[in-house]
Amino acid sequence: FLHMFKDKGNTVEESWAFMPQELLPNLRELRANVPTGVHSVYGMDSPPVAYVKRNASGTIEKAWLFVGMRRGGKSYYALNITNPDSPKYMWKVDPSSAGMSDMGQSWAEPIVTFIPGVPAGNTSASSASPVVIIGGGYNPSTKDSASVGTDDTTGRSVYILNAETGALVHQFGTTSGSNKTKLPSIVDSIPNSVAILDSNNDKLTDRLYATDTGANIWRMDLPSTSSSDSTNPWTAFKFASLGGSSLATDRRFFAEPTVAQTAFTNISEVPTALEIGVLYDVTSAPPTTVSQNIAFGKKRGWYYNFASPGEKSLSASTIIQGKVYFTSYVPGDATSANQCLAAGQGRLRGYYLHKGTRSYTQEYLEMGARVPDTPQLVIPPNGTSDSYMYLIGIGSAAADMDKVDDDESDGCAAGDDKCIGGGLGVNKIYYHIDE
Repeated sequence: FLHMFKDKGNTVEESWAFMPQELLPNLRELRANVPTGVHSVYGMDSPPVAYVKRNASGTIEKAWLFVGMRRGGKSYYALNITNPDSPKYMWKVDPSSAGMSDMGQSWAEPIVTFIPGVPAGNTSASSASPVVIIGGGYNPSTKDSASVGTDDTTGRSVYILNAETGALVHQFGTTSGSNKTKLPSIVDSIPNSVAILDSNNDKLTDRLYATDTGANIWRMDLPSTSSSDSTNPWTAFKFASLGGSSLATDRRFFAEPTVAQTAFTNISEVPTALEIGVLYDVTSAPPTTVSQNIAFGKKRGWYYNFASPGEKSLSASTIIQGKVYFTSYVPGDATSANQCLAAGQGRLRGYYLHKGTRSYTQEYLEMGARVPDTPQLVIPPNGTSDSYMYLIGIGSAAADMDKVDDDESDGCAAGDDKCIGGGLGVNKIYYHIDE
């Protein structure tokens, strides 16, 4: 079920629940409730995502909900919840929908945004219609095995849908054509959400990044209102190729990329995909000496290898004020046949984005027995005093934070190691015109 709960002040009350018809066969097994020791029945297993539009007075005009199924199925559903106690069915897409036969299991959390050309020819954010962007899905038959994964036959796409109707606006996938752009030589599924970027600050998303189960990163550009524009067509290329064909190098991305735009350039040619060899290894330490910094300067970025047996990153990172915060999970007993029943440990790392320099005296911070999610930023109200930024969803890690540099240069109050930065403020920008 997808459940809707109403906050009634001191209590919470269920208002309604939604079960897709395709999950009705699960009812018999759920009612029998036979103990198996493993998770054997899947349903609506993906978090829902909402689109809310308000008018000038702040009143909600539209509230739409979008949700996938993860291992429960291959569908996405949209519900109109503008009247929260009286939902209305909007649409459903699955592999039988027009142009979407490549869909796998619907793992990706939908991204709701605005792009050029929706509605047709539109270039203004004020008149744009919302779209939903999803990864093509997951293929368990090729990637569930503990052996090296094989090429996928489904899920090798990124779909852009009309948020109101579910109609396919555009597909980045295995072929090119009308409303289609090819992802060159893609062979691995894209089960993750995409990262979006407004590269020219016009309030329209014009760049997408996606990760796949072969450890590849894809970049897609939407520079015009038409994917087939003769001057600026929509394009796609492999941005990075970080996997391999052995067990040691068979990396797989199961989380979306996180993008931080640091500079504007006029580079227009398609670059060669970045590989692990052109990145600096900061696993043991970041560059500090002159020779190390020279070596780092010849690289295109950095990477970090988890050292504990079975340790993996299972969620997206968070980038805040030049620092990246990312989590990992260490299985409780890597030798156990029932690893899912053995309590493991979540870990949090906070590194400077530029060179991977550690921002805490500890290599990592223990979060407790959990599979950690993406760290979330909060700025608690502080009256008329300065506000400060903190991370939530990090378990016991907050209690152990010990900054390398506790000199208040990050905008935090002295001695507040839990703070990750001063509250948002205004910076003066000066322009010089040579007349």
